[in-house]
Amino acid sequence: MSAGTEGATETGAADSTAAVAASDDTSSSGIAAACGNGELDPDEVCDGESLRGESCDSLGFDAGELSCTANCTLDMKSCTRCGDGIRQAAEACDGTDLNDVTCRTLGLGEGELACEPDCSDLVRTGCTGQCADVPPPPGGRDCPAECTGGCAGSACSIECEGDGDCSGAELVCPEGWSCRLLCSGADTCVGSELACSVDGTCEAVCPGSGACADLTLLCGGGHCTLKCEAAESCVGADIQCAAQACTTICSNGAAQPNQACGEACSCLPCGR
Repeated sequence: MSAGTEGATETGAADSTAAVAASDDTSSSGIAAACGNGELDPDEVCDGESLRGESCDSLGFDAGELSCTANCTLDMKSCTRCGDGIRQAAEACDGTDLNDVTCRTLGLGEGELACEPDCSDLVRTGCTGQCADVPPPPGGRDCPAECTGGCAGSACSIECEGDGDCSGAELVCPEGWSCRLLCSGADTCVGSELACSVDGTCEAVCPGSGACADLTLLCGGGHCTLKCEAAESCVGADIQCAAQACTTICSNGAAQPNQACGEACSCLPCGR
């Protein structure tokens, strides 16, 4: 091969390499590699914080924060348009779209919620504010045998302390008493059922791991509460609300158990 031919070959190879490099400057999606450098190029709608002067307002929305995607296109997911009947990220509600919130889930009794005209908040004036008062049971009698933790006034304490102590048990709160079930060991009350009385309040407390897994709490005539105090304490648990206030309380990473609000005048899930 002559020197001239060899030089031409090397030049051709260099040109070919440059062409490949140029083609590699564009991703398989067709987005220029310059996208993401924060500087607007002629073929870019936006780049980083540079939005070509556009905003949610200029695009016809009422509020929100316009941003740019990784592909240098406008991201309007945070823009909101109040009045379209669809609750969006920055809105508390929109028309009749109340994000599944009711007077009962707010602990405000019966009634109807509404939405502020600017979608900024819920209107709570249509809620009654509270459940009807239920007088406490009389108490002061001999402590029933079901109250394994003793009695105080009109309150009956049912205590399950060992691992699996009350597993699968059908526990009943005596009529005429308020009841508190304590499941303090691991898997203590797994698969059990507590039927509350029609007279007083009823509470199940689950501090142990798996303590109230698959527990069924059948609420009665008073305020009914399920307390899940460990990460796995109430997995698969089910609280069947009655007419009065019905509440679940979760702490230490516990997940929301199944909660059937039914006709409860107030139905508060974890975190509300």
